[in-house]
Amino acid sequence: MPANSWPDHEIHRRPVLIYEAVGIQIKILRSIFLYRYRAALLSLLVLPYASLPAFDYLEHSLFTDRACHEAQKMLSTRLSTASADQKSRYLALALLCPARWKTVYCENNRKAVQAPFSVAAAEKREHAVTLGDYSALVDHFTEYGRVLHFSGAADPGLTDLTWKWMHPQKAEGGIARDIGGPACRLEEAPDWYRVEADVSSFFAFWHQYKRAPRLHSALLDEHRRGEVAAGPSDPSALYTIRNPRFLDLQLFNQTHFGSSAYRTWAGMHNTALAIASQRCEDILEPEEAVMRRLSTGRAAFARTEWNRKRNKHYRRDACQLLSAVAYEHLQRWLISGDASLTAPAQSLVAAIDPGKQTAEGTVIAALLPSHVAALVFEAAGAHYLQDALSGGHIRTEHRSRELNTTRRYHDIDSKSGVVAVLGTRAERHDFIAFGDTYLLGTSPMSLLDSGAGQCDVAQKGARGGRQQTTQCLLAYQRGIVAAANTASLLDWSLGGIMYADQNVMKHDARAPVCPNDGSPRALVCTFLPLQPITPAATAGRNNGYLAREGLPPTPPPVDFESLRIESALDGAGYGTQIGARLEFLTPVLKRGGDWMYSYDFGFLMTLGDPGRQQLIHEFAFTFHYRFATRLLMSAGPLTYAGFEGFSSQTNFFFGTGLGAAITILPEGWTKIPLELTLSYRAPWRLVDTNRGFDSQRVEAHWIALSIGLAFL
Repeated sequence: MPANSWPDHEIHRRPVLIYEAVGIQIKILRSIFLYRYRAALLSLLVLPYASLPAFDYLEHSLFTDRACHEAQKMLSTRLSTASADQKSRYLALALLCPARWKTVYCENNRKAVQAPFSVAAAEKREHAVTLGDYSALVDHFTEYGRVLHFSGAADPGLTDLTWKWMHPQKAEGGIARDIGGPACRLEEAPDWYRVEADVSSFFAFWHQYKRAPRLHSALLDEHRRGEVAAGPSDPSALYTIRNPRFLDLQLFNQTHFGSSAYRTWAGMHNTALAIASQRCEDILEPEEAVMRRLSTGRAAFARTEWNRKRNKHYRRDACQLLSAVAYEHLQRWLISGDASLTAPAQSLVAAIDPGKQTAEGTVIAALLPSHVAALVFEAAGAHYLQDALSGGHIRTEHRSRELNTTRRYHDIDSKSGVVAVLGTRAERHDFIAFGDTYLLGTSPMSLLDSGAGQCDVAQKGARGGRQQTTQCLLAYQRGIVAAANTASLLDWSLGGIMYADQNVMKHDARAPVCPNDGSPRALVCTFLPLQPITPAATAGRNNGYLAREGLPPTPPPVDFESLRIESALDGAGYGTQIGARLEFLTPVLKRGGDWMYSYDFGFLMTLGDPGRQQLIHEFAFTFHYRFATRLLMSAGPLTYAGFEGFSSQTNFFFGTGLGAAITILPEGWTKIPLELTLSYRAPWRLVDTNRGFDSQRVEAHWIALSIGLAFL
């Protein structure tokens, strides 16, 4: 299978059913058995690698989509008076957010919500990508897509995938299907109604009282909390098979912890705003093949030359095509979307019709592709904002060389919760932050019947029992996570109102930046974090403004250096061989996860009769394919030279050959970075000093077992 340079490689791990007239049932059953046997074997190999995401895929996806829905609801009521720029951003949200919100997020092992831009996948009953997937996929790769003039966005990634996913007929799920699809295959589903009741009740309270519910300080005491049962967890073993880079990224995910998570979100948010302020043709240059596919069947682009070198207006034409495709998706959204969201946008969508554009419609159509690209970065940033609100990531320090220690502290804080502070311009929110899987977990009771008011200090104080306290804490965190992400999306939609240069107010009749009227601006002031989310004991005051940050550096390509000792037996009983090997292993492509190559230097001694003892130096250039993160199959050519027979008849020889091996790196089981390799080599002697070229022969069939240390 060819390796791609970016995350949209198709990773199929399914049995191939060979339909023949004779023996069809046997072949089908054998294929399924082999597939499941391999999956079970690989799962056992990767079980020790418990991952360290803040929330699991389903949690990231659900809360980002829920925040997107809430942001749309608030913006739709003020769309008629918005600027052309803000209207374009609203349409970008309409393309990527769920067309209709559903309380039951997963149904029949599939995601129940779908976005207008990925309608082709939904029609084929495949995984339908929504904005939540952009947030959840950050645990699996860190290439956000190519945007010109942004040094941190130079590699193909999520934006490039978006243009593929926008094809109205041809769905290309890629890694989103392979990773996002299994997230809804749940053995036991969360209580979706409880989750939605908690989030809805939180927002309803804010809209009614123009502030968030408050937790009495006594409720934050550790002895007041009960147990929260974990919800669904990621199929981490499956992820390591479908995406070999999954666990590599865990070694370099410092940006997901503590203040680094907040800074990374701030950088992504600032970058999303910067991209949205640029003209499409100045920053976007989609792939030629993707543009050819999108232009098929569109008369307006039938004569367009999709070649960067020959078409001097390539970017302009590409932006016009993306805008036209977006218009088609928005037409479908008007029909199938939530009426409360589509009704205010009816005339707006009509205005960007490529054949009947109004003056404002022309402006909006030109802005829309760059706003979609910007929203991709904003959604990816939501992942880090959610990380910053996760109990296992607030006070745990990530140590890439001490993953077991990091995992221990992460898991304890995730389960027990951490007293954390979210500081905004308008309020300080003290809450208990639980960690991954617990946001969709269950506690003894729900707010479904009585609403968020039961947790408010004015009504209940600290007099509730342990059960009520536990649910109040969990419900409050659900509300905080949803509200903070909603505030981030609203701030992006409004152009970034929390930066210092946006807050220089003149003495005129303009409304204040932070009103108290339940508007989008008010929610941004109430829930957008202006400082890192910290343990309560270290929380300080913010200066009232959001600081500007840049994109974080992407993790380096994962390579290995290993030193191991080897013992080999000749399959034909010729003798034994011992020695040592030094190996340097590197990815074939900069961001490739499957294919790697290595330079292998061997220093070997063959034991046996005095006249046939050998000292050998061997060099091999080997290709490796990763079936899972730490399980590799390899093969390649080798050359060798050495001396034989340490007497008056000492003989120098030279040869070549082939080798193959299977390697396991079980570092998750031990603190020692072990490497275990079982290999086969067939050396072919070409020439020696005694017999010249007449010495050509296969010297042995070496079956070797080696053990050593592999360092990243």
